[in-house]
Amino acid sequence: MTGTMAGVGIVQLGGALLGRWVAFGWIMAAWAGWAMLVLSIGYLLFSGLAEHYRREGTPLALSKHMGEWQ
Repeated sequence: MTGTMAGVGIVQLGGALLGRWVAFGWIMAAWAGWAMLVLSIGYLLFSGLAEHYRREGTPLALSKHMGEWQ
């Protein structure tokens, strides 16, 4: 997901750099804004879920397999 976000940014940067010689109207196109919005929301949700399960999943698994975990 992070790679896709970087890809959208690189495409926009490339268009901005080429815009000096060729007119590009898609640098601030709607597809780029929507792509960044959807990817950012997904990144936020997945990172929150990963942090939640990282914190609670490991001690829970250890307590099941090793008895009381401290």
